[in-house]
Amino acid sequence: MGLVFCLLVILAAFVGYFKWKQSYWQRRGVPGPRGIPFLGSFYEIADKENPRVFVLHEWTKKFGKVFGFYEGVIPVMVVSDPEMLQELFIHETVDNSVLCMMDHLAKHENNSAFNIHLYFQELTYDIICRLAMGQPYSEQFNNEGVEIVKNEENKQLGIENTQNDFIDMFLDHYTESEIEDSQFGTPFERKVNSQDVIGACFVFLLAGFDTTANTLAYASYLLAKNPEKMQMVQEEVDRTCDSDIISYDDLTRMNYLDAVIREALRLYPVAWFACSRECVSTTTLGEYVIEKGVRVEADLMALHRSKEIWGENADDFVPERWFVETRRPSMSWIPFGAGPRQCVGMRLGLCETKTAFAHILRKYSIVAGPETEDKLRILGCTTNCPESVTVYLESRFCNP
Repeated sequence: MGLVFCLLVILAAFVGYFKWKQSYWQRRGVPGPRGIPFLGSFYEIADKENPRVFVLHEWTKKFGKVFGFYEGVIPVMVVSDPEMLQELFIHETVDNSVLCMMDHLAKHENNSAFNIHLYFQELTYDIICRLAMGQPYSEQFNNEGVEIVKNEENKQLGIENTQNDFIDMFLDHYTESEIEDSQFGTPFERKVNSQDVIGACFVFLLAGFDTTANTLAYASYLLAKNPEKMQMVQEEVDRTCDSDIISYDDLTRMNYLDAVIREALRLYPVAWFACSRECVSTTTLGEYVIEKGVRVEADLMALHRSKEIWGENADDFVPERWFVETRRPSMSWIPFGAGPRQCVGMRLGLCETKTAFAHILRKYSIVAGPETEDKLRILGCTTNCPESVTVYLESRFCNP
């Protein structure tokens, strides 16, 4: 009996503790979904069929611009108020890969409909592998990503003695090495194991591959659905590029293309994880006390489609809005995050996107057809990925 009693007491204490943990927001007067015991709202926000950004958007509609939920027993605050986000976030190979993609796209010229998103995934994966992993030439549609990661690991184990690009900047010794601390002049041991290498490679691949491919896909869909906007981009590309080579200077002068990409990222933010922070010490955010360990993230869908910020046409594709002198909160458009931890690959991603579109739209029109999705089905827990973007490619010029 004594043992049973002890077990019951332990069980009661266990349940009580988790109930107390999952009352965190209620005890602070912050609205939000209560979730289920132990799991919180985990199943709702981890559903591939209903991506996180859409779940958060619905909750914002229900609970307001500031609310809290639970990932298991971890309290997470969600914010779509620009002023509060201001508090939270503020305290440059590509061309060759694009040309390779153009060769692959040529087989679809004036042909059947196809999923253009797959080609954008190959492009961006190729670029990030060449820039970050030391891949020497284009491997589109012949790219074994796992092998690249393994090769980088093997180099660090002494199996390969050549050095390549970015990875070698921080993995230029064996797995264990003694480094001198530049500040104090004292040696310390740095250990880099296989998990460190694989983890770092995963970060580069995720940040440099999926997000840019998805941006290209969303923008292609929007242009196919809005041919008059695509024609304006094509006219700008024709006007700006006076040689076969599209230079970086050419890209900087393509303002309308830039507006198209910005508008696509507004309507379809691709990376919610860029806008999440964990509180490292108890602080205040607006009128709320945020304790150490609490995560706060921005609801990008609510923020980017807010009619208060963007007007009554907030849900419409209007690149021209980026040329209108309208005072908006500085945190009203943050697809790359904001503040000191803003996405370091932002410029590369935008450069990739503009280069790809400049080449594609110079030669082709992206056209919607019967197979083109009326509404995109978006999947994913980490990034927001369209299941497919089915379009046609029409040559702008008659072949001789």
